[in-house]
Amino acid sequence: MAAEHAQPPILLSQSPELEPSRTTIPQCSASIERSSMRRYSKLQVRSVWGLSVTQLISGLLAMVSGITIILTSQHSHTTYTTANSYLATPVWVGLAIAVTGVVGMCAAKKSSLYLIFASMVCNMIAVNCVIVLLFVTAPSVIKNSPPCYLGSVYYRARYHPADCSIDEHLLLGMEAILLVICFIQFISTVICSAIGFAVVCCKFTQQNRPMVYYPTASDTSNVIYQSHFTPQNQQNLAGIYFQERGYPAPTPPYLYESAGQNGISVEKPPQYDSLDFSQDR
Repeated sequence: MAAEHAQPPILLSQSPELEPSRTTIPQCSASIERSSMRRYSKLQVRSVWGLSVTQLISGLLAMVSGITIILTSQHSHTTYTTANSYLATPVWVGLAIAVTGVVGMCAAKKSSLYLIFASMVCNMIAVNCVIVLLFVTAPSVIKNSPPCYLGSVYYRARYHPADCSIDEHLLLGMEAILLVICFIQFISTVICSAIGFAVVCCKFTQQNRPMVYYPTASDTSNVIYQSHFTPQNQQNLAGIYFQERGYPAPTPPYLYESAGQNGISVEKPPQYDSLDFSQDR
């Protein structure tokens, strides 16, 4: 056994009878791509699902808060009815974010790359809307219009220090809601974008990446161990292993993702059930 393990790695160039197997395992076979993408899919689904649920909850809370502010403002002797349109801002922004959350949940459920990008676009639009409403539109309206429009407390204090009848706590509450929503949307946009680009980059770089099968020794009955695999062997190592023992190479190759951190495991094909791999530990 020691002598067998000490043998130099057998390359395909040294095994003419295995030459046809070059067409069996292309550098980007569908099975290998699905296996390598599965890791990213799990991260994608869990992350997008968590972010989408967070968005849905925050959007619903923003809508409830906005409705509460509107109902409360009806008892605060608001002078200008136009202010009510700004009081409704958290409602509309919350609705947009809740819809974004639903889109993200659908993307996570279907593991659709296109839906993930749609969710990213919705995130970016929602973030821009919040920023524009909070930092651009409201201050300019306050500066040039009657005193009871909503917006930055700084601008209200500067241009209309005393004559607005809307309760100060309502203003602070709405601004706090918008700031929290803006922060949540910004973080979720960054994370969704990173996930989306990581998935796309992995999908395209896998096509030109040499396949190196370096399995983990996690199962003594089904896994071919590291002593028979080296980074120099880049194609159909399972076939070489079986050929060494007088068996034909399995077609198609049975390659599965390993739960370990050392790479891909090669599972024993059904036609080799009688083969005992435990001796190769």
